[in-house]
Amino acid sequence: MNEIQAYILRFLLGDSVPEDVCRAVGYTADEQAFHTFRLVIHPSGFFDEDVYGTPRSMPTLPIPVIKGGDGRAVDGDLPILFGRPEITRRGHTVVLHADVIAGAYFLLSRYEEWMRPDVRDVHGRFPGKESIAHRAGFLRRPLVDDYGRLLRRLLREVGCVAPEPHAAFSQINLTHDVDAPFFCRTLRSMARELLRGHFISAIRGHFGRLEDDPYYTFPGCYSRTTACAPYSALTTVGRSSSSAPVETTWRIARTTTFTGATSADCSNSAAITTSRSACMPATRRVAGLS
Repeated sequence: MNEIQAYILRFLLGDSVPEDVCRAVGYTADEQAFHTFRLVIHPSGFFDEDVYGTPRSMPTLPIPVIKGGDGRAVDGDLPILFGRPEITRRGHTVVLHADVIAGAYFLLSRYEEWMRPDVRDVHGRFPGKESIAHRAGFLRRPLVDDYGRLLRRLLREVGCVAPEPHAAFSQINLTHDVDAPFFCRTLRSMARELLRGHFISAIRGHFGRLEDDPYYTFPGCYSRTTACAPYSALTTVGRSSSSAPVETTWRIARTTTFTGATSADCSNSAAITTSRSACMPATRRVAGLS
């Protein structure tokens, strides 16, 4: 098991499962090693060098489902993207032939978007209706969570301590995409409004008080979001000197104080009108247009 596979396994099991129990789970096709584990996940070959990144690594429809041996469904009819929908025993070891590690990796990494770069909508996004999840009918189902529940259930069946995690959020961090921070603060936006015949709104929007700008909603947004979250993030897209699109994310804490914009702020559509010392840009990158 490599580092990525071990990380996914730990993620699936959750923080409630002790570390020694995690080590009792193997990810191997070596039958001679099965007896050293309490639970074995049989690899499907998804991560093999001659498979990964090729059309052979993509799930095929219809997606099989896994059920319990007594006829009852295991966490419902559980879709299996890779491997076989079988659970067998080898002595004291339970063998899961469904490769839930590869399945979780496929879903969490959005692997199919990388495999199908030609499938995009007019905004350069991968359409949900093209996804395996939509075509197989589980788009709105938290399948990775279900994989974790299945693993914990199987561990409990062989006598391991694998409690379900407490169903709660440890922390909520809100994000806000700001497409237009100001209504008419730049010369370009002012010219646009004038050409549309909106003379009064153009003059008021450009020369009026920032607090009267209909797009200036940051103080209200800040007060509402930080009331329920310790941090909030505002993301804006502007243009750099090279005319390349630049995305800036501002990490806002509860101690942030909002101030009026300077003329430099108003001329830069990527600038958020907050105190620079209180509201720091967390990331800055060139946004892809594909």
